[in-house]
Amino acid sequence: MEFNKNKIVKRNLLIAVFWLFGLGIATTTAQSQTITGTIYDQGSKESLVGANVAFRNVGDSSLIEAISTDIEGKFRLKKPSQGRFILVVTFIGYTKYTKLIENTPSLTTLGDIFISEDSKLLGEVQVSATALTAEVKGDTVAFNASAFKTRPDADAEDLVKKLPGVTVENGQVQARGEQVRQVLVDGKRFFGDDAAAALRNLPADAVDRVEIFDQQNDQSRLTGVDDGNYNRTINIITRSGVSKGVFGKVAAGYGTDDRYQAGASLNFFNGDKRLTVTGLSNNINQSSFSADDPLQNQGGGRGGRFFGRPGGVPQSNGITSTNSIGFNFSNILSSKADKGDISGSYFFTNRETALTNILNRETILSADRSQLYDENSINTRENFEHRFDLRLEYKINDRNTLIWRPNVSIGDNGSFSDIFSQNSLPNGDLLSSSANTTDASDNDYNIRNNVIFTHRFVKQGRTITANINTTLSNTESLSQLDAFNINFTNNSQDSLIQRTTRVNDFMNYNIGLNYTEPLSEKSVLQLNYEYGNNLTDSDQLVFVRESQEIEETLNPALSNTFQSAYLTQRMGAGYRYNNGKLNIFTNLNYQYAQLDNEAIFPFETENNLTFNNLLPNINAQYKLSQFSNLRFNYRTNTNQPSVTQLQNVIDNSNPLRISSGNPNLQQSYTHRVFTNISNFNMAESRTMFAFLTGSITKNTIGNASYIAQADTLINGEVELPAGGQYTRAENIGDSYNVSAFFTYGKPIKGLKTNINWNSRISYSVTPGRINNILNNNKNTTLSQGISFTSNISERLDFNIGTNANYNIVRSSVQQTLNGNFYTQITTGRIFWSFTEKWFIGTTFSNSLYTGLGEEFNQSIWLVNAEFGRKLFKNNRGEIKVSGFDIFKQNNAISRTITDIAIEDSFTTTLQQYFMMTFTYNLRSFTGKAPEPRGDDRGGMMWRRD
Repeated sequence: MEFNKNKIVKRNLLIAVFWLFGLGIATTTAQSQTITGTIYDQGSKESLVGANVAFRNVGDSSLIEAISTDIEGKFRLKKPSQGRFILVVTFIGYTKYTKLIENTPSLTTLGDIFISEDSKLLGEVQVSATALTAEVKGDTVAFNASAFKTRPDADAEDLVKKLPGVTVENGQVQARGEQVRQVLVDGKRFFGDDAAAALRNLPADAVDRVEIFDQQNDQSRLTGVDDGNYNRTINIITRSGVSKGVFGKVAAGYGTDDRYQAGASLNFFNGDKRLTVTGLSNNINQSSFSADDPLQNQGGGRGGRFFGRPGGVPQSNGITSTNSIGFNFSNILSSKADKGDISGSYFFTNRETALTNILNRETILSADRSQLYDENSINTRENFEHRFDLRLEYKINDRNTLIWRPNVSIGDNGSFSDIFSQNSLPNGDLLSSSANTTDASDNDYNIRNNVIFTHRFVKQGRTITANINTTLSNTESLSQLDAFNINFTNNSQDSLIQRTTRVNDFMNYNIGLNYTEPLSEKSVLQLNYEYGNNLTDSDQLVFVRESQEIEETLNPALSNTFQSAYLTQRMGAGYRYNNGKLNIFTNLNYQYAQLDNEAIFPFETENNLTFNNLLPNINAQYKLSQFSNLRFNYRTNTNQPSVTQLQNVIDNSNPLRISSGNPNLQQSYTHRVFTNISNFNMAESRTMFAFLTGSITKNTIGNASYIAQADTLINGEVELPAGGQYTRAENIGDSYNVSAFFTYGKPIKGLKTNINWNSRISYSVTPGRINNILNNNKNTTLSQGISFTSNISERLDFNIGTNANYNIVRSSVQQTLNGNFYTQITTGRIFWSFTEKWFIGTTFSNSLYTGLGEEFNQSIWLVNAEFGRKLFKNNRGEIKVSGFDIFKQNNAISRTITDIAIEDSFTTTLQQYFMMTFTYNLRSFTGKAPEPRGDDRGGMMWRRD
């Protein structure tokens, strides 16, 4: 039966892939007839880059097709169906060129077109030209910032939210369905890999264009062999006048309940020299620099907007106070720009978080039995973190290039938790309960290095690249557990006082060599070899006593000294073919892996495993047309178990839910398929993007859980009360995941509004084991989202959207627990400057939950509002009064589907407050001021000197 299901999953995957391929071929056929040409300067006879070329109807001059010329001044447009059409060529500072074209069947080129400079524009004369929304250059879509209206003090994040196919949610920027990994400014790195921080620290009025593309990794870029590894990237092209000057924002505010915020973001730009300094202090859940900060998963805030405009809903869990400061810099290495560049950042963050949480969990025991677990907790945590990263790219000479990327993080953390939990049956009978407190502290450091050296031989395409990666990390922690437990099945009770020390040391090194040899003008052979080793030492000592008066003793059942080494050797060959339309790279690797586990205390044991795997990979990209392409990627990889999963030591920090690792775990093996198709319609500024992805993981590392029916000793020494749960890592079986995504965006010209439409469907099968019974948890999710963003004027701005998710949960063990639940998040933001100085604004969010259970079926409204006035010359200053959570309903609700249970969580978070805030926008440029981004008609204002 399972075999047939596997065949169905694989068959459906293949059908979808071939369907996308068929769609692409059909699109190619439909767009095969084109008209080409080249635009030149009449005087210099040089080609013109970025000239606007349009085909218009003879009768009403309506637009048929449009594009901008490429770096060679060339254009290619789809051939119109009309018998006659008008050719219009415009370029700033040149006279408009128009010509009536007879569209004969043999017409394929318009040849060389010469346009002359307009002498009337040589002085300081302003002209208005219609701005194309976007243009396509190869794999890059470049959006014209002037075609999108934002409020005067908006940042770049506000701007990119309006672009078709781009979304920003909880600090994560996604473009065409994939997360944006980095943001560049004029091609230079800005805030490292923190995309949200980069966008929030750059004002929208400094942006000329926004480019979205897939950037190859460093090795692919240096060798010229595209191996399919890329980062979705946004490149911000700044406007004239921004390259030299100081700009940014400072703000401070105070409100009810002693709520406060203060912060600054200052950019110092001097050509290629760039420095950004940021600082923030607040107790209103605003993140230090972006919502991607890793500490935010530990109870901190996902964070609102940088200066606390009503927004960022749904809000973060708990109440967080943050103090942070940092800087980001970049520069070229010498006056010769081609010698390389350097960029880096340093951030310090101190964060304190307090939250309360209610957790309800229903665990599936068998086809007709289940058990309930309820937990109430109060948690506080304080974190101190230093982060430093650097990237140096140095071109030693024409044939040798070096890239060095070090990264250092140091943390010091403390936490306290007070938890009351209990196990019960569905009829309400109590089985066991525990009241425990944990006081813990830990400090850690992590040092990573990546070095890439590439040598290019005299023969073009022949290269050799050495890649060295190292990681060194250490974590030391101390915790004190005090627990009082009750066993209702035998009316007994006991107490536990426990002190635990943990030390984890990790070292990793990986050395790789890559050689490329051109076979022809269009094909390259690649040979590669990698050697790596992961070394882990873990030491846990647990001391227990029954009361404060009794001396503590070492508990061997809870203590463990463990060492693990995972050695890999990989060698393989690859082949790349690129003819301009089809770019394909295939490679096959053989990997030998050796996993050595050794327990030293309390018992000496040794376990050695070896693995031999073939790892095929295929990456292909096919250009269906100038504006459409199809990509396919098949990738395989292995995953080693972590030291936590391997270490055979019991964690009883919650006496009702204990766990341990398993030194006999084996690695898992994953097949992953990804295919997408994208299309951009230049004439209508319409974008379409769709992808299908699926994965199959063999030998999945999951959890095997045991629910005690009576008091039970685990490993012969640790007592688990009736109803308690013991979880152990195991290789359970195969897991599956299939997901399809479609996004469509276009402007509604009559309403001056952009619409984005997103659809997603996913299906997953996650195996788990409960009391030796295999359970396959099947989850189907149907998602639909739609959003509208205004493009009316800078004085009226809105963004309204909704996203609905319908989940269908099915369990192979207990059909009575099968259920469907629905969540819908609707958000909106409206800003209106009703005079030149006065403005009002509001943001709102409605979170609708149904099917989660009586206590969790809710409709929560989070409404914020602001009212203020602009100050000073050019409206650089602003003072406002804002209200957060006006209806006092802010809460966080979530449902998690695991392999053996359904878990609902209810967390309190920041609620109603009011605040007065002063903000000043700094703009000081040493050269001429930046040119205006545009007027209310969506045109562009230009000045020629």
